[in-house]
Amino acid sequence: MSETPICDYLRWDSEFFGKRIARFRGGSLTAESGRALEAYCKMESIDCVYLLADSPDMKTVRVAESQGFSLMDVRMTFSHDLSAARLTKSKASVPIRPGDENDYAQLRGIAGAVFEGTRFFIDEKLCAKAPELYRIWVEKSLQGDAEVLVSESDLGGGGISGFITCDIDGEAQTGTIGLVGVDSAHRGKGIGRLLVEAVLTRAAAQGLQFVQVVTQGRNLPAQALYQRTGFVSSSVQLWFHKWYQC
Repeated sequence: MSETPICDYLRWDSEFFGKRIARFRGGSLTAESGRALEAYCKMESIDCVYLLADSPDMKTVRVAESQGFSLMDVRMTFSHDLSAARLTKSKASVPIRPGDENDYAQLRGIAGAVFEGTRFFIDEKLCAKAPELYRIWVEKSLQGDAEVLVSESDLGGGGISGFITCDIDGEAQTGTIGLVGVDSAHRGKGIGRLLVEAVLTRAAAQGLQFVQVVTQGRNLPAQALYQRTGFVSSSVQLWFHKWYQC
């Protein structure tokens, strides 16, 4: 029986960025597993490897730093217990409806401009293609990978002010918010809160128990938004990247 590889080769990331990219399978990196990782990446000609570590695991952090990994992101996970929390209601009022493929052109523009704080933008070797990654994410969501809600513009002309995507797992009774994007011309109007509340309302109506969302440690406005709408932090993790070849 062959041994389980120490990494998962990320085919989509590799094809999209034009680099051979893998992700370390374990959450804890030791000196021994670090040597095995080095051997794997050399054998498979890996250009870049991702590592997601639990923030309290300082042994992994120290080993990662000693082996040349660079911290790219603080991954904050928030959870909303629909059975325990009363849903909030914003005073703002903007029409929200399901998105469709006719919205793609407008959503593409928003998606390519509002996620600058993510690790794909922070990594200077990936940042050139990062905007297109989020445009593709929105496109795939509109094609059925996730539910998409859009908020209409209050400026007239049939525009869109923002969007939110959500994956619904009825069997696990859990929803996961993927992307929340608000056009720069509509920020400060409570659009993000309306979109999050719309997802929570739909999730509750479908009998879900929990909704989760992930954001960046540097994205304080997003964290404040989720806290205002009843989410509480449930985990903090660290994304590291290591480049072997460029």
